[in-house]
Amino acid sequence: MALHAVLHIAEADSSITSADLAQRMRADASVIRRTLSGLRQKGYIKSDKGHGGGWQINCDLRDVTLYDVYISVSSPTVFTLGVADRESQCLVERAVNEVIRSALVDAEQILHERLKSCNLAQLSAEFNAKYREGHRHS
Repeated sequence: MALHAVLHIAEADSSITSADLAQRMRADASVIRRTLSGLRQKGYIKSDKGHGGGWQINCDLRDVTLYDVYISVSSPTVFTLGVADRESQCLVERAVNEVIRSALVDAEQILHERLKSCNLAQLSAEFNAKYREGHRHS
């Protein structure tokens, strides 16, 4: 949701309100504000209150990776798969748990590296290319 909102903010010609973002993203404006608060704290975006206020990009998109955004929204859990009983006395379950834990750590590390390899400018460029391509075919 944070990446989706940031792209909308980046593509806006001027400030964009939480209500406008909520409408575009089919979400509640308060959820948008909570989601974006970590990005504002990091200084990637800013918001102004009152008439003409709203969200604006406050950084160079080339300097912010997708991993930076992930960290800014409190590093949400990537996988819901987990072990049933972390302190099991069953040796079979403990062996299975160790393999699953190890695989999840490896998978999460791969995801982090992939997120670090892409910045917001690249994501925006990819969106714009697909947007232009889609409009040529309509």
